[in-house]
Amino acid sequence: MSDQDEKQRIHRQFLYSGLFLLSTPFLYISFTLTDPIGLVGEKQELPSETILYIALGEFFKILLVLWLYPTKDLLNPYSETFGTGLTVLGTGSGEPGDNQSLFRLPLLRKEKPLIVSSLAGQFLEVLKGICHFVLSLLLCHAILVLFGAPVIQDWLLTLQFSFILVCWLFFPLCLVFRPASILTELFYISLWDYQCNLLVVTKWRFLTACIGTWMGAIAMPLDWDRPWQKWPLPCLFSATAALVIFNFIIFFQLLNSLYGNRLRKTLFPKKINKVKFF
Repeated sequence: MSDQDEKQRIHRQFLYSGLFLLSTPFLYISFTLTDPIGLVGEKQELPSETILYIALGEFFKILLVLWLYPTKDLLNPYSETFGTGLTVLGTGSGEPGDNQSLFRLPLLRKEKPLIVSSLAGQFLEVLKGICHFVLSLLLCHAILVLFGAPVIQDWLLTLQFSFILVCWLFFPLCLVFRPASILTELFYISLWDYQCNLLVVTKWRFLTACIGTWMGAIAMPLDWDRPWQKWPLPCLFSATAALVIFNFIIFFQLLNSLYGNRLRKTLFPKKINKVKFF
């Protein structure tokens, strides 16, 4: 991976974090106008406007980031170079004879893929990406149920919250992996290379959303008898706060990494010492 490619990927993460922070006030306004607390109490559902805003917001964030910092391998079904390449999950070189790279995808990787037209391959990648999103939604719903979410009662709330959570989890991964390979990469998440800062950021953004959701559940069984304690409002608010804090930290870290020296020179110019001659 060249330095230029690495810089492009860092800029993608930087821009996404900035766009997430910019969209946060509008998300707060959406919460205020649609009153999810009251709607959950009355109709047992989350506001459709908020769900639509989050889904479209994530979709257009990714489109804008990839438009400004494009990659030709996003929909290339035979490319393993998008994101970080075959060395993501191992220390091998990625060559066919490298055993460390072969174990990465023992069932799905093909040494000699079937040759199809470029347009057909890209269309197939889009369909696979949509299927991965739907499968992610079903898996998220099942995991929430296993962790105690209502199965029959309030099933619509669980499904709606699963959709919101998958939007926050799935779309940022498209900055690193091809959409048609996201579930496969998540299966090997414990093997992601920690020497790659991009993967560290991606992994902790994913885990932050999951941990934030889990921590929100702590408030639900408490006997405070508040309307915001009803499922899934504490988890929704907690996951939102966790992602805002995480993207805030990452944004300023990458800002310092990319433009720190330039900003310091602009804001704090060094005074030129004048030499006095006697």
